[in-house]
Amino acid sequence: TVSSQHGAGRPGSQVHLHRTREVLPLQPPHCFVLLSLFSTFFCNVCCLGFTALVFSFKARDRKVLGDTDGAGSNGKTAKCLNIAVLVLGCSVVLVFIILKEKSRDRKCSFGCWC
Repeated sequence: TVSSQHGAGRPGSQVHLHRTREVLPLQPPHCFVLLSLFSTFFCNVCCLGFTALVFSFKARDRKVLGDTDGAGSNGKTAKCLNIAVLVLGCSVVLVFIILKEKSRDRKCSFGCWC
């Protein structure tokens, strides 16, 4: 808002600017426990799913204690590990399917087991 004293626009007049800042409420950090449980039970590649589950529990515990910085850091680590587990798990399944189809095609092209 602009407030003026004694004739704004004339030389020597003072204009004061006041800034107002809105404070947005912070969202609590996510802990990704359900995603970590899914990753652990269904595609636990190199135990990364279990590691993500540990970081998820740490994030949840820190959130309960009120440490939002620690909870955010552990939650972010859990999220990255869950993404890595899902990408690696899907990649392994796709490679297995492709190799299985290639071996089946190879057997049929030689006339065996068709």
